[in-house]
Amino acid sequence: MATTRLLALLVAVAASLNGAVVHSQTGYLQPPFDINNLLRDQATHSSRFICKTPPSPVQDLTFGGFYKRGSGSSVVDRDALRKYRAARKPIDSFAKTVIKMSDRYLSTKQPAPEIAQCVFDWLRVWVKNRAFLGEVSRQGGYVRKWALGTISLAYLKIRDAQPFDMAEQKTIKKWIGDWADVVRDDYSTGMHRSSRNNNHAYWASWSVGLAGVVLNSRSHFNWMIERQHVAMRQIEDDGTLPLEMKRRSKALHYHVYSIQVLVMIATLAARNGINLYGIEDGALHRLVRRTVDGLSDPAYFVEKSGKKQNWVGRVSGGKLAWMEAYYARFPTSEIKRWID
Repeated sequence: MATTRLLALLVAVAASLNGAVVHSQTGYLQPPFDINNLLRDQATHSSRFICKTPPSPVQDLTFGGFYKRGSGSSVVDRDALRKYRAARKPIDSFAKTVIKMSDRYLSTKQPAPEIAQCVFDWLRVWVKNRAFLGEVSRQGGYVRKWALGTISLAYLKIRDAQPFDMAEQKTIKKWIGDWADVVRDDYSTGMHRSSRNNNHAYWASWSVGLAGVVLNSRSHFNWMIERQHVAMRQIEDDGTLPLEMKRRSKALHYHVYSIQVLVMIATLAARNGINLYGIEDGALHRLVRRTVDGLSDPAYFVEKSGKKQNWVGRVSGGKLAWMEAYYARFPTSEIKRWID
């Protein structure tokens, strides 16, 4: 399920792209954006910043899911959804605030190291309590991998803001490293499960890859690349993803949700000199064309899934933020219409 914090990070990343492919001269893995171009590019914030107290850290993620059993994960159980959102509230508050603060740091009219320090301090509190590294349910595991990408990206935005305490930086990076190890291990086992091969696997790849950039871990980064190859091989000649098509009435929704992260993985790879856009006979382009056509007219998805298509939430700029990244490299009138 798409979440506000994930969509927010996509908007932030997409807004910083200029289509360039970067080859690192230092041997260090590059983030998906050029921090020098992004820094204070918009200059939208001028109000006084107050660093608030972070929510209590969450170690265990043992809450349940929110789809009705036997629905192919396509029909939401409203009561279960309420309980799920209530259980996730402190996690959402933490992740959403951290990403918003890191974005604000990059969009102040004047350098604002106090904002970066606040992000750093919030991370320290959750690091101290080994957040996200306790017991997890199946749904909790999904949330754990989504949050890893959000927090890794926030850290990448502020890590060079000022000379943070070296020992504390090391502690934060170890936490992210332990977190990435858990997510990678989780998505390297039970491969018969749909979640190890569908959109969940794509988001896990993205999150582990971003953590790899934080840690300069080629192992984590290359795992993301390998998993992207697997994803591209899943795309059929008609540009659809079989496992997402099984989501019945949510098939188009989950194609859009999958594209968000598959395009961003390709963008991150390109920033590090690896072209994933053209692999498997241009599979990603087929997926993009089919899905963009579906946004205009979902008839193909209705026919193939046998169900009228509906959404979790609504079609929004956040859900389509990936188009900025894709359009920067492959401009088409269809995508430009949606961006406008």
